[in-house]
Amino acid sequence: MNIGAVLIDIDGVLHVGDRPVEGAGRALRELDRRGIPYRSVSSTTRSSRRSVAQRLHRLGYEIPEPWIVTAPAAAAVDLRESGRTRCCLLTTPDARADLEENGISAVDGGADAVVVGGAGGALTCERLNRAFRLLMEGAGLIALEKDRYWMEGDGPMLSAGPVVAAIEYAAGIEAEVIGKPSPAFFQRALQGIGARPLETAMRSSPVSVVRVAAV
Repeated sequence: MNIGAVLIDIDGVLHVGDRPVEGAGRALRELDRRGIPYRSVSSTTRSSRRSVAQRLHRLGYEIPEPWIVTAPAAAAVDLRESGRTRCCLLTTPDARADLEENGISAVDGGADAVVVGGAGGALTCERLNRAFRLLMEGAGLIALEKDRYWMEGDGPMLSAGPVVAAIEYAAGIEAEVIGKPSPAFFQRALQGIGARPLETAMRSSPVSVVRVAAV
């Protein structure tokens, strides 16, 4: 398989918890040596690119922040290009930074869209009701991901999927998914390196490499 570029998942490929994956740093240096461009993609909807880059740096990786693609950052580009810049953001304050720094305004009224990510403790019934009313007024629903849960150190935690499903049911609409594994997410990553899907490999686990052909 001739590879012109690589998309590298962060969780499980570069690190597991607070431990770097053995050999991952060496693999990145080999890509640099061969001149093969890559981007690191993260499924997190709770952290900004800056926070992800800082964490990787602490683990020994020297990956520039612009080379990291997160769902909030990718969603911001899509929303801005489609003219939906006024958004109600059901996200963590950290993830909100990726949206606001890329031209998205956080609003409580007159929203073009409601954006849902892993909001954690920032998600309250009051915020959900406010978002629901905006949807009933015509705002679109954007999901940064629809996972059911994710694993924390002390056990499973609800992810954004159940929240999105509840809002979809209440408002009678279907969310547009922009984060992984939607094609739009990977298209944003590929645009950053000028690569085509059939020339790009995706490293999504320590033992698998697949061609990004479905984008």
